[in-house]
Amino acid sequence: MREVISAQLLRQTAIKAAKEAGKIIKAGFGKHHKAKLKGITDIVTSLDKKTQDAIIRIIKKKFPEHAFLSEETPRIQGKSDYLWIIDPLDGTANYNSRIPFFCTSICLAYKHEPIIGVVFDPLRNEMFVAEKNRGAFLNNKRVTVSKEKGLNKVILIP
Repeated sequence: MREVISAQLLRQTAIKAAKEAGKIIKAGFGKHHKAKLKGITDIVTSLDKKTQDAIIRIIKKKFPEHAFLSEETPRIQGKSDYLWIIDPLDGTANYNSRIPFFCTSICLAYKHEPIIGVVFDPLRNEMFVAEKNRGAFLNNKRVTVSKEKGLNKVILIP
């Protein structure tokens, strides 16, 4: 049996999850959170796990058969060809240092191919959404790459 799910419902669910994560990380910004090192420069805070759990709970409510891959826990197997890839607090080091550049990142892949991407910056209230064959949007307004050809007319950020 082929699983057919509306792209609109998938997109709306990703956006809802990202907004909920944004509420959590925005409310905690500037406060002390226990942090531990995962690697030489990679840290995790108690807020990463709390935010991840909220995202997964929202998505699982709509799509209990889907699989999940997140930075903070082992892969959650599903009975579906859909895989949600989550970084609940992308930029944890910035966040923990009170540097206001961080976001929540959620990607949905179907049969190993990314089909929806959502990045939400809660401090700027910027919701970036990209969807296969539909394009990319910032707060519902289409965004595109620059048409400039010369490097002297563009800004590059390493």
